[in-house]
Amino acid sequence: MVVSYHRPLHLRVAETIREGIALGQFRPVDPDQTVFTIFGMIQHYFATGPLASQIWKRDIWLPKNVAERRAAVLDFIWHGLFLANPNSQ
Repeated sequence: MVVSYHRPLHLRVAETIREGIALGQFRPVDPDQTVFTIFGMIQHYFATGPLASQIWKRDIWLPKNVAERRAAVLDFIWHGLFLANPNSQ
């Protein structure tokens, strides 16, 4: 699993982050740590689905709720990774 799936995906996303940094689009971050942070935000939601459903008293698997999670993750990535003004670096 690691060699066939996890490592290639991790390397691909880390390289995308490196390219964004080099182009001045992303803040200078540690690509490997950032990949784990992004993946963690996504995986934790689904790994703790039953718990989250009980805490929020809603079915997190409903398409509407998954779409809300997607938007929240993308918003967090946008504000945590992208430069506010790409030309200000």
